[in-house]
Amino acid sequence: SLPDEVFALCLFDYWRALGSPSVLSVERIAYETGSPGRVFKLDENSIVDRLMAIDGVTDRAASWADTAGLRQVHVHHDIEEEYGKPPEQVENLFAVLKLKMVCRKAGVMRIKEESGDKKDDKEIVLTLAERVTAKEIMQLLKVNPQWRVSGNKLKIYHSEIVRKSSDNVVEWLGELAKEVEALVKKKKKGKKSNEK
Repeated sequence: SLPDEVFALCLFDYWRALGSPSVLSVERIAYETGSPGRVFKLDENSIVDRLMAIDGVTDRAASWADTAGLRQVHVHHDIEEEYGKPPEQVENLFAVLKLKMVCRKAGVMRIKEESGDKKDDKEIVLTLAERVTAKEIMQLLKVNPQWRVSGNKLKIYHSEIVRKSSDNVVEWLGELAKEVEALVKKKKKGKKSNEK
């Protein structure tokens, strides 16, 4: 079971990513990409249960409000200001969760690290869903041409990702997520019609 404190840390991480708005609706927390509801696959009722206790969990950094049918959380201040950054393990967990969400959206069915041809360098291997087309793969290669294609797999050496970021786990996972995001199918912009 997910501890309320981990949910709260994820909520504040999401809040920061949105630009620190003063209010977050339950719907946004439950359904938007990157939200705690999506990250932890929680239903709306589970989220509401956790949000009702948020002021106690966060020592009043955030509070729950359910007035006139508006269910929302008011964020009063960032918990990092009072308690500092979360432990490295928690930041690593969030980085992995974000990478998994990007992978799901991009059509990556599996991601793993395995021994490669280079002696001291592991290989990151992405297994792609059938829906990923050559067009999306070309988008990724524009971001980083070091990716190699082998059937329905894309491979890159760990050192190539670290070279673009750092050896810090959160940073290289963030770089990997940014590159994988290039596989997301670009939406076509519809033509505006002037006909009536």
